[in-house]
Amino acid sequence: FTPCAPAIPCQPASTAGTTTATVSYMGGSWQGIPRRDPSQYNDTTRALIPKRYGFVETNQSELKLLAAAFLDGEHLLMEGPKGSGKTIAAYDFCHNLNLPALRVSCSDGLNEETFVGYRTRNKEGELVWVDGALIRAMKAGMILILDELNAAHPSVLISLHAALDYGHVVITENDSELVTAHPDFRVMACINPPDDYAGVNELNQATEDRFAYHPIFEYLKPMIEARVIQEQSGIENQELSEQLVKMATDLREMKRNRMIQTDTSTRTLIQCLKAANRLNLKQAIDLCFVNKYKPEERQDVAGVARAVLEDYR
Repeated sequence: FTPCAPAIPCQPASTAGTTTATVSYMGGSWQGIPRRDPSQYNDTTRALIPKRYGFVETNQSELKLLAAAFLDGEHLLMEGPKGSGKTIAAYDFCHNLNLPALRVSCSDGLNEETFVGYRTRNKEGELVWVDGALIRAMKAGMILILDELNAAHPSVLISLHAALDYGHVVITENDSELVTAHPDFRVMACINPPDDYAGVNELNQATEDRFAYHPIFEYLKPMIEARVIQEQSGIENQELSEQLVKMATDLREMKRNRMIQTDTSTRTLIQCLKAANRLNLKQAIDLCFVNKYKPEERQDVAGVARAVLEDYR
């Protein structure tokens, strides 16, 4: 594993997956795909096999769609609002198969050098080539998770097109090295709906056509979401869970009506429910809910909280 150079927006191994000591191999298959033996990877790649995050499927059977794309040898484009589970679905897919996942944000200064690679000098002063995220994923057979693909720089998309089209990339800056993708290499890209997010572009047709599967992710239905936030927080409080989900539903509707710009994710509800188990309700709502919104939105969010929660004063 080559450490990320400054400005490479890679998900660190320590937060993206398990450590090598906790990766187990059960054998068998999942969704018709044989599980990979973690011992086939080197230590740093094996550390990128994600833990289970607990993605909850809707009637679309999202994980089955990811498996179908993988079996067909296709790349996949997931669209949905922030916090709707796109990245978690990709992580859980990889967890079920012991596949390493490399996550990259396309909106945090990603450029062609950090995506494909760059030259630098090693400790001995020699000029060496360092693989970027795309090349590392292609060589090792990783799932490359690209967050906010529709915020990517055009030069990044051009490099990505070659990998998606042909399964190989020629690195002219590194003596025209030909990199051919490992059979397990796939791209699972995530985009936010461009109409709902400022600064996000509509993905061009040339890029979108290279993804065979394009599932749309939505937030869970209220009763299911209330159950999920209790399960994932470890806090059993049906009444408060339903109230938090009601708040989230109202705020998401405000977002759709462009009254606010900030999303209300399921993750926020989980954090708030856990905090409410230790703090008074107003403190929990302010710290884990209201203060996460833009300053100009907080008064409206607090108003929603007062309307839904009798104890929020």
